[in-house]
Amino acid sequence: MNNWDRNNLNYLMSLSEEEFEEFLATMPDDDIEYAIELIQTRRAENLVELEELRDIVFKEDGMDLTQAQTLLARFRL
Repeated sequence: MNNWDRNNLNYLMSLSEEEFEEFLATMPDDDIEYAIELIQTRRAENLVELEELRDIVFKEDGMDLTQAQTLLARFRL
């Protein structure tokens, strides 16, 4: 996500519930689709960061989760 998109997402996240409802009511469909795309992109980034953190924690604990990760990889999209 580039700085422009991140700033737009930060703006959306700063809206109150009422302001967000007004945004949804007044914006054209393509702006709403863009907002949804920003949220989905950030969610995907969060999931990647979470996996990276889990890997760090498990490696620090000396756990060998190779088999579990291999098994779970079959269920990822």
